Amino acid sequence: MKRINALAMFSSLALALAVPTMTACTDMAEDDIEYAEPTDEVEAEKADEATLALTALDVDSPLDASTERVAIIKTKTRWREIFGTAAPASVNFSKQWVAVYTAGPRTSGGYAASVTKVRLSASGKTMTVVTNVDRPGAGCMVTRAITFPYAVVAFKKPATAPTSTRSSKQTSTYTCEAEPTCSSVDTVTSYIPSTDDRECAIETEVCVTANHGSCPQISPLPPTFCQGGRIETEANYVDSADGDGSKCYLPRIHCITNDASACPQISPLPPTFCTGGTVKAGRRYVSSADGKECSLPAVHCVTNNPTACPF
Repeated sequence: MKRINALAMFSSLALALAVPTMTACTDMAEDDIEYAEPTDEVEAEKADEATLALTALDVDSPLDASTERVAIIKTKTRWREIFGTAAPASVNFSKQWVAVYTAGPRTSGGYAASVTKVRLSASGKTMTVVTNVDRPGAGCMVTRAITFPYAVVAFKKPATAPTSTRSSKQTSTYTCEAEPTCSSVDTVTSYIPSTDDRECAIETEVCVTANHGSCPQISPLPPTFCQGGRIETEANYVDSADGDGSKCYLPRIHCITNDASACPQISPLPPTFCTGGTVKAGRRYVSSADGKECSLPAVHCVTNNPTACPF
């Protein structure tokens, strides 16, 4: 009987010594740096997921930025392990965690990394960190050196630690097209219907390129063009070859008949025309009966009610 009691006492003592050891291992595991599992596809955001508010941290690069990955830091100790410095005072690890995204090596400057979202599933068991890399596109001048873009954000510590952390990567390209050089900036007026049965006048600024070589070459008109009539030009613009949004001024040429009887007869406007609006005059061109064109007035009734226009 004494032998059995001694064995029981030994087992109890061994169990008592084992419990603190197991607890310490659990605490250490919770303090470990957690690396998110990359997903191949961009996951669609679900309506029942919670999106956590992010605070971008302006800090020096992690000690190792050569691997593309997302790390979750939960303590000051692990911050020092990743960055080699003390954590900033603005981060309260009792209430916050930190996501560190290193985008790995890039072949030039001009790349920018960001953490755009941190989402929690409805159950709280899965956390998804969404990252993005902006890469330089057309017209961008960049340094010819390998760079290591990264991003660091703080977010509210989940009430219950997720059992799975994933990362979802996105990539976007930005351009650095130069501002167009304009020889002139013309104003073009167009008209659309208003909601009060009148019209809205829309004025658009057009940059006419200063690079004439990027525009179609206009052939001179033959000497016999528009005999027995008169020439009128109408403003017209086409895209330039510069690719910067500028335009070429390429007027439309109209041969207007001198024979008024070859054109439609225009009835006078009624006295009540455009009551409550403003009359704006323009020109329109139709074919004449003698094979030329007629230059006719185009009358627009522009509303005086700004709420009747979609701008």
